[in-house]
Parts: sequence; structure tokens; C-alpha cells
Amino acid sequence: SPAMTARPAWTIRYRYEDGARDCESVAVDVPRGRVLLLSKDAHTPALYELPLSPADRAAVQTARRIGEIRTIPPPVGGLRRGILARIGSLTTAMDLTPDGRRLAVLTYEHAYLFERGTNEEWAAVLARPPARLELPEVAPATVRKREALCWGAGGRDLFVTGEQTPAPILHVAPASDTRTP
Repeated sequence: SPAMTARPAWTIRYRYEDGARDCESVAVDVPRGRVLLLSKDAHTPALYELPLSPADRAAVQTARRIGEIRTIPPPVGGLRRGILARIGSLTTAMDLTPDGRRLAVLTYEHAYLFERGTNEEWAAVLARPPARLELPEVAPATVRKREALCWGAGGRDLFVTGEQTPAPILHVAPASDTRTP
């Protein structure tokens, strides 16, 4: 097959308003024109936002803190021994449905779903306990650390994989409305 080349349409240079962060989770909120960044913090992951298309593309943008997740359970030992017992709840990926309503957050061990109402701010959404999504069971050696997730076309199905080989793609079909009462 012929070689293919992709060139970025634009680049966004940025810094966090409260200092450097470890961040592996990025999503684009197309309806609101924002880029979302979720810090990889063992205690309280923080959500930041940037403009998707800044007016001055040459300027360094500031990622503004807009919320935190205090509702993902901390890692526990038990059946998950070794490294997952220590890092299981670190956030590794996130994605937003095309309509900007459902945010899926992945940790090394589980996936969580936050649902936003019309005009609801992310700080309020992230303050509620998320729905924990059941990930397909696979042999521990198959997907050692789950580190990538994305919504399928239409925002109905989620796909999860890892960064080590082999890296099977796991399919998750969340319920249509998983909000907690």
C-alpha cells in the first residue's frame, strides 16, 4: 500500500494555569469548541480546558482548571495484586461523545461514565459519582494496562485497548442512560 502522510491543521501550544501536569487523557468537545485535558493524579484528577481554535494560534494558551474527579475509587489490593493494586485508579484516557453529553474516563482497571445535562458545567458533572462500566474480562497478560479508549460512530459503543502487544480491542456497550438518581 502507498505511504500516507498526515499534517496537522494547527497546533495549540499551552501551559496549565497551576503548573505542569502529567496528562494522558485528552478529548475534544466539538459542540462547545473546547479541548479537555484530564490530569493523571492518584488523588484528585483535575479537568482542564483550552479553546479548540484559539483566536491567536501563535500565542501560548492557558489550560484553565474547570473541575476535579473525587468520585473514582482509590486502588485496592485484593484480587488485583502487584502494580495494579497501586495504580489501578490512575486515569489513562477519556473520550467524549460527538454530542458532548457523555464523557468516558478510563483507568488502568475500570472505565467510568459521566453524563452531562443540557448547559451543565463539567464541575457539577464530575462531582457526581460516575457509572462504572463493565469491561470484558480478558486474561491478565492480554491487556496488562488499559490505556486507550474511544467512542464509536454515533457515540453508542466504546472501544478499549492497551499499549502493549498483543493489544486486542475490547468492545463496551454502555446503557443509553446511566445517570445515578
